[in-house]
Amino acid sequence: MYADLIWETHKDSSGAETYFDQAVKAAPDDCFVLASYARFLWDAEEEEDGENLSEVPEPSFIHGVSSMPPPLTAAS
Repeated sequence: MYADLIWETHKDSSGAETYFDQAVKAAPDDCFVLASYARFLWDAEEEEDGENLSEVPEPSFIHGVSSMPPPLTAAS
């Protein structure tokens, strides 16, 4: 599929999604089209998550105090 080619070679999620949308509208019962689209959505989300992880700052510790709240504990 052309959408796969766009995604694999250019990592252009917007362009690939446009072509996948056209393919799904043209053949909504085609399992190959649907599976390819599902794989694209999975891969694009993983790539987006990877980019977001690199933007998360490391926790800072000032005088032994974390900037994060303490963990929740179960009440008995």
